[in-house]
Formats: sequence, structure tokens, C-alpha cells
Amino acid sequence: MKRFALLILLVIPSLSWAQNDFFNRYEVGLKIKPSKRFTAQLSGQYRWNVSERLYSKTLFSTRLKYDIAKPFSILATYRRTWMPNEFFYLDNQENTYGHRFAAGFSWDILRTIKPKAKSSFKYTSQYQKEFFKYKRERIIWRNRISLDLHIGLKRMTPVISVESFFRTNHYFQIVNDVATTSGLMREIRYGFGLNFDLPNNHEIKIGGLYRNIMTKKNDAWVMQFSYFYTIEKKKKKAPRTIGVPEF
Repeated sequence: MKRFALLILLVIPSLSWAQNDFFNRYEVGLKIKPSKRFTAQLSGQYRWNVSERLYSKTLFSTRLKYDIAKPFSILATYRRTWMPNEFFYLDNQENTYGHRFAAGFSWDILRTIKPKAKSSFKYTSQYQKEFFKYKRERIIWRNRISLDLHIGLKRMTPVISVESFFRTNHYFQIVNDVATTSGLMREIRYGFGLNFDLPNNHEIKIGGLYRNIMTKKNDAWVMQFSYFYTIEKKKKKAPRTIGVPEF
């Protein structure tokens, strides 16, 4: 199994370079866990278009997660984006911005069936709304299935996922008696990689995405690298007792 995990790392770059559209994503973040049920995450991400050797975008994200019960969580996200301005001719600004708000839930199906399972099999569903300068807002429904395999590898967890995207506020129009759509976006993403749980609350994630963009001519490969540090509430030590404690 260790050989299989290492093979993933070797295969991802070779697959990526075999495609026309290839992107890199680098992310650094901080996780804050003031309690067992609540997690806040702050991160910054930089994206680079390797195929065209161009800067793609920079992101700042805030993510909140609250565990209602052990296998169920509610999620909320805000993301601010800075990116090159394709409407430069309107305001003579080289860069523009966007905002994204999202909310949804996550259900760990495996831990519902087997509460003490170390691995997890999650279904996540979210609606997100994006606002851009000079563009119509986008409302997208996302559904994701992910599998984290805790299979005895020391501090290393293989991860695979499938996620679908569907824009719900596209519209139809009639042009020369032919019905066409405007703003339609459909995509399926296949993710794979390794999570490294390092000592002293450090975490590194290395992986890739294959983006099957059904409403565009070309698909895309994405190579991802993330680093996170976790701040969590220290566990209180049990009070020392003399003799036999009373219950």
C-alpha cells in the first residue's frame, strides 16, 4: 500500500504535463479549533497558468465548520478573488475582483455506519453565489464525494474525490428559431493526492485535479500544494487526587 501511495505522487505530474491546459495552486492557511465541534480556517492561495505562463488569480478564503453531530456538519465559506481584468477597456484597470459566498452540509456516511472508523467516506453539498465586476452573478450547486483512507500509513493519508458543478441561474434564449443557453456551466472534478499529518499541528497536502469542463473545449489538470497549521484548545489535565476519589 505504501508503494501505491508513492506511485500516486509520481503519476500526478506526468499526467498533468500530458495535457494542454495545466495549472498550479499553492495555498497556505491557518486552522483554529476553539472546541471539538467548531473549526475556522483562514487561507491564501496563489494560482498560476503553466500552459500559458501567466498569473491566474489570488484568493483569500474564510471557511467555517460546525459539527452538529459526529457524522454531520454545516459549512459556510467566504472567498475574495483578485485576478486579471478581461474588461480592461472599460475602466483601464489591470486587475479586478470577485466575491463568493457558500453554504452547505457534510455527511460522513462511513462513520454513520461505523462510528469508530478511522477512514471517512463523505458526501458534501453546497450552494455558492459569486459576484464579479462587469459580469452577471453565478449561482452554482456543488456535490462532492470524498474518501480518506486511513490504512496504516504513518502520518500519511491517501485521498480521492469526485465533485460535480452545475450553474442554476443560466438562461435560455431563441436565436434564429434555435434555442441556445447563456452562462451554462457544467463540470466534474476528479481529485487525488496525499495528506501528511506532521508533528506539532503541521499539515501538508499534495495532490491533483482533473477538471472535465463540459461547457468548454479543453479540459484542465491542476497540481495542488497546501500547508496548514492548526491552533487548538489545550486539553485540561485531570486534577490530582490523594487516596481514592469520591464519585
